[in-house]
Amino acid sequence: MSGHSVPKRWLEVTVDHPGDPETAALLVDLLLELPAGGVEETASALRVHVPESLEGVTPDPEAWRRTLARRLGSRLGSRDPWPVTVRWQAHEDWAETWRQGLGPRRFPPRLVVSPSWAPGEADPHEIRITIDPGMAFGTAEHATTRGCLRLVQSVLTTGDRVADVGSGSGILAIAAALLGAERVLAYESDEWSCEALAENLEANGVLPRVELHPGEVTGPELVDAGPFHGILANMQTRILVPLLPAFRQALAPHGWLIVSGVLRSEEPVMRDALQRHGFAVTDEDGEDEWWTAVARRQEGRPS
Repeated sequence: MSGHSVPKRWLEVTVDHPGDPETAALLVDLLLELPAGGVEETASALRVHVPESLEGVTPDPEAWRRTLARRLGSRLGSRDPWPVTVRWQAHEDWAETWRQGLGPRRFPPRLVVSPSWAPGEADPHEIRITIDPGMAFGTAEHATTRGCLRLVQSVLTTGDRVADVGSGSGILAIAAALLGAERVLAYESDEWSCEALAENLEANGVLPRVELHPGEVTGPELVDAGPFHGILANMQTRILVPLLPAFRQALAPHGWLIVSGVLRSEEPVMRDALQRHGFAVTDEDGEDEWWTAVARRQEGRPS
């Protein structure tokens, strides 16, 4: 992360939306294998931005596009290339497009997420998080992030020690710190997200209480860093399930875990996995096709 400059331009990659949520989730996973901090989803397309320094992009982005289209088609079980279009976008132009239509978002009872250019009226009873859209996933523009923000307010207690696994822009780590967490460890593997995360921590005045851990988090690393009173994990189900044993070991007795990034169609699988690994679902939130839940560590041996 140190010394890493923001590119002058990005290659905007747009792929056709497959229509059904499960295939879309798989396509998002595939796109996140690129060095792209987040995936923008619309009804008709999925869009990411990759740096021009990515191997193969320069000097022949068209050849890179064809290779990506063939790879996506193959991974999705199609004999044909998946429809992919690309275009260059200057960093300044990209940042400006995100500003349009973005204003404060409220998450009762206390949280407000606002870009720096639209702070809105201050309410002494609200906790305001300043997040400017960047390449990082997690600016309250996705249902999974919103579900976490709604649920964390009911479980986090002043003085908690919290881990935010897959921190993205740092919005959940910042929320935890501002809600009263004594210490937050923010784990994030994407280098572009880490840059945005560090800037957001400073902008919100929580650097003294939030510790950034770049790189892929491993189960043993998380366990060694514990115990935690709570863990925030907004990731895909296929990543969450293998980490559940480590989450349980890393939590203090009766500690809380918030899982998100789970499709409604995956909810039964996640509920079963949570139960098998010694968790009980105590609260939940649903928006669009996404399911978010609070699970408490149960004492005794997991089934």
